[in-house]
Amino acid sequence: LKSCDPYMCFLFLTGITKFESDVFSGDLNQLKDISMDRRYEAICGITEDEIDENFAPFLNDFAESENMTFSELKTRLKQKYDGYHFSKTCKKSW
Repeated sequence: LKSCDPYMCFLFLTGITKFESDVFSGDLNQLKDISMDRRYEAICGITEDEIDENFAPFLNDFAESENMTFSELKTRLKQKYDGYHFSKTCKKSW
């Protein structure tokens, strides 16, 4: 990332834990954590419609291999992952 400083105006990092600001150099030292900011609550996660539109064939195959229905698999996935949202009021919550 350090070598790309001059070319970045927006950086979206996911799946990371808190880190010290000295990990990055230059302007990247000024990162802002937006994970708890309601203005951005729908930027991550996935809706049920998006699951159906993009992953149904794969999930159907997986459900069949696990001897369950597509609906049962989606219920189990929702219980385990729940869209990775921090806010219960997020419109995109799965």
